[in-house]
Amino acid sequence: MINQFKILFLSTRPKTLLVGVAPVILGLGLSLSNKKELNIYIFLITIACTLLLQVGTNLVNDYYDFIRGVDNNNRLGPERFSSQGSSVQKLIKNSYISCFVISFLLGVILIVEGGLVIAAIGILSIFFAYTYTGGPFPLSHFALGEVLAFLFFGPIAVIGTVFLQLGYIPEGFILQSTAPGFLSAALMSVNNLRDRESDQKCNKITLAVILGKKYAKFLPIILLNAHLVISYVNYYQYNNHWFLIPFLVNLLFSPALILILNKNITSSINRTIGFIGAINFIYCLTTALIFTIQK
Repeated sequence: MINQFKILFLSTRPKTLLVGVAPVILGLGLSLSNKKELNIYIFLITIACTLLLQVGTNLVNDYYDFIRGVDNNNRLGPERFSSQGSSVQKLIKNSYISCFVISFLLGVILIVEGGLVIAAIGILSIFFAYTYTGGPFPLSHFALGEVLAFLFFGPIAVIGTVFLQLGYIPEGFILQSTAPGFLSAALMSVNNLRDRESDQKCNKITLAVILGKKYAKFLPIILLNAHLVISYVNYYQYNNHWFLIPFLVNLLFSPALILILNKNITSSINRTIGFIGAINFIYCLTTALIFTIQK
């Protein structure tokens, strides 16, 4: 039983969870720039719902990618624990169902606070969390991975957090919400670049498969640099040099990011995925602090 719980913990992909937390933190910082006192109770429930949905998505991914034969022992990514037998598969399936049920129940509190806008966000989030790899038409098989990562870990997460705190969306905040979206899409594109060959063999269509070996490497580079445009806009608009921190962060992580351009993709690219997650969290945290301090 202890081993099964360890397996369950690892199958949630704990190293990726900061990707979900980061945009909520940015949303809180943006809200603080317009309001002195925030509802911490609502903020904590927002974090909890976000993490439950992300964990549920990861578990659904583990379960269905194994069931459909998308992942095998030759994959470069982390192990799919559903391959360890029916008892583990049952545990993972029950766990992702539990995640979605609990997130819905907690989400009711957020709906009471935010109304129909939050209800729509919540329902769509649960729907896409499951159908990304679950159901008869998994969206991840139709080149929608980067788009969904951008939307749900960028604008939807940030704007949803702001709306819950302020009850409206201040001008310019939609632009701010795109930065973590670009970084999350970059992370997804590296993930798809790593799995391009195995996905192609299983007829799983991703942007990396569509672009092919030669051009697929440029997509994460473009997405990684897109968030720097937002940083420069902030620097120019607010005349605050602290907004240039993301440029230094990208420079610091550049050796790991260069792995994307290697001729042959190996398992070492998994480090790049982790570093992009770190860049995302650092960006959201520092930007949130800057907006809070300079209000």
